[in-house]
Amino acid sequence: MVCTINESLELNFTGLGKLIAGGGSKTQKMLMRRLTPDDILQPEDELHSLIKNIQHKPLALNDLMAFYAKSSTSKTHIENQTLLFAKPVDGKNYPLHIAARDGDTDTIKNLLEQGYDINKKDLRNITALHIAVLFGQHETALMLIENGAEVDSKGYEDHTPLHFALMKHHYDIAKILISEGKADPNQITSEGKNAFNYIMDDLGVNLLMLGETHDKVLLKKIDSMLDTISILAATTNTCYYIDAVEQGDSYLSVPIPISMLLNVVSCYVATLDLKNKLLLLADTVKIYDPSEDIYVYAKNILHMFPTGETYKLNIGTGEDIWIQSEGHFGNYTTLLASHSLDAYLLSIAPSQSSELKLDILSTLHSIYESAVYFSSHAGQKETALLAFEQYEKGETVLLPSGWEGHFVDIIISKSQSLYVVANSGARYHGESPDYQGDPAGILFYKIIEPDAIDADFFYAILNNEEQINLELENAYLYGVFEKADEIIRDTQVYGNCGWESHRDAVEGLFYIELLNLGINEVEAKSLAQTYYQEWDHFHGIYVIDQYMANNPGLPLEALLDMFKELHQKDHFSFENHDHAQKLADAMISPHYIDEFKVWLNDPEMDLVDKLIKNILQEQHGIDVELLLQDSMNEIVGQDSEIIDITVEPIQIENNIPHIDIILPLDQPQLMI
Repeated sequence: MVCTINESLELNFTGLGKLIAGGGSKTQKMLMRRLTPDDILQPEDELHSLIKNIQHKPLALNDLMAFYAKSSTSKTHIENQTLLFAKPVDGKNYPLHIAARDGDTDTIKNLLEQGYDINKKDLRNITALHIAVLFGQHETALMLIENGAEVDSKGYEDHTPLHFALMKHHYDIAKILISEGKADPNQITSEGKNAFNYIMDDLGVNLLMLGETHDKVLLKKIDSMLDTISILAATTNTCYYIDAVEQGDSYLSVPIPISMLLNVVSCYVATLDLKNKLLLLADTVKIYDPSEDIYVYAKNILHMFPTGETYKLNIGTGEDIWIQSEGHFGNYTTLLASHSLDAYLLSIAPSQSSELKLDILSTLHSIYESAVYFSSHAGQKETALLAFEQYEKGETVLLPSGWEGHFVDIIISKSQSLYVVANSGARYHGESPDYQGDPAGILFYKIIEPDAIDADFFYAILNNEEQINLELENAYLYGVFEKADEIIRDTQVYGNCGWESHRDAVEGLFYIELLNLGINEVEAKSLAQTYYQEWDHFHGIYVIDQYMANNPGLPLEALLDMFKELHQKDHFSFENHDHAQKLADAMISPHYIDEFKVWLNDPEMDLVDKLIKNILQEQHGIDVELLLQDSMNEIVGQDSEIIDITVEPIQIENNIPHIDIILPLDQPQLMI
């Protein structure tokens, strides 16, 4: 399951996982099927151990290449040598492959003139172009392409030559395959990877190696990777990294926009120059594939109204992709909170609100504007220094943070000597058996060693990777481990900590700023809760409006699931009812009305959906009978006679388990 920010994106982002957040599945669990070599080679054979090793260690591919490279360079006869083969290969059968390996363009020319099949495959479905690419033979690859080699031919484990080029970091050859051969970057290997997976994985590794250095060799290599990504993006309108999410006994491919990942990666690089390059590339990718906005608005609404499900998302390119309701990126949710607070502040008429509330809201918006900057520039030392300077001036500072599997907001107030963790408690992923979990909610710790607080502390929070560092090691190192107070909240049910943390943070910030104005703790808590609930009510409406106004791509099923979740809350409030009403209105909007009518007419509708249909009519003013009549008219024609179209009553049987649907406080509760 998934959450956000420093949670190790584990999309098999080898190194990138330490930089970014949002995923959580492990594509490396998809084991490649390999033949056992025991019946083919003798145990003492050197190659036997290499092939046996590759079953357990994918990097052994390099060992096999090294072994193959030691073979004879004879152009006519290579015996008992192999590359990725489960049995010895006679070089007479594959002379073009051997010539491609050696970059022997003269032999290749002669073979082609003699009519040799340029696309002949070996026992692993590998073509000569695959081999030329694998061994970095630039001119040979170009020659084969110019003579008709199939650029998207799938071979070993469904790899195309482009996959091999990116696996082996041959970016110059990758560019040739794309520009000259028109290679398709969205071809998928048996491991569920496309071309973007390989180059983004490599980018993550090199960014980690670069760190705070200015290594010219690494910077040149990174520039080459960024250039290759740009060229890849220009060939397709679907630029996605493919994650593999475990679903029972199988895996589901869940794509994530490349432009989004580049934006997130840019948050953690150490220099502004490199950050700007990554952001420029993200903008370039969005020119070719603008679907990021559809993806983000869908994530935003799913994070506000989580369901724990996975849905098909229409990204506007004629195809659908899978999207999880769980998991988001911390820099995106922080920006969303800032925009929401700004919109809320603008929506309030000064004559209808107290000066106190308006002043507090204005302060919160300023705090969040700073947090957006801190989050998007977390990897730069100057950012931590800026945050520390604000703290020293007495300003309340919000720092988005977290670790693998969880996102939290950290609030630091010098004026109140408080260190606050927003979204504490038993996290969605669970804890180790000996971990004494905090109560869910907002925890306030006293800063008992104020002289220990420095810019390094702020940098550590913004770039935290391990739970133990944030909750224990740094807590003791900087003297912020003694609990002073708490605001208890409901336990987080789904993996939407990227938003739950901001909800907690907003209430915590209201409380701190009210204390700063001299309001006593009891009254400050009460006012903070009221202010928070009013904003949260606004935000639910805001996020639905934003989603509906920007090419909504989720299916009706998602909206129905959100609606059901709201009506099954333990404490169904006025605010919940308003949010459910907004979702109901969306269901009958022009975008969803046809799908909604199909759902209404489902002859196999289950008991819960029948109840939801009745709630939509009785509690939310949806004229179900009229819509049923309209849909039947569309089917049989306006002149056809429709008799007795009514809402189907719910048949309640004694052996049906209870399902509680909570209605507004002024309505009786339905129990079935």
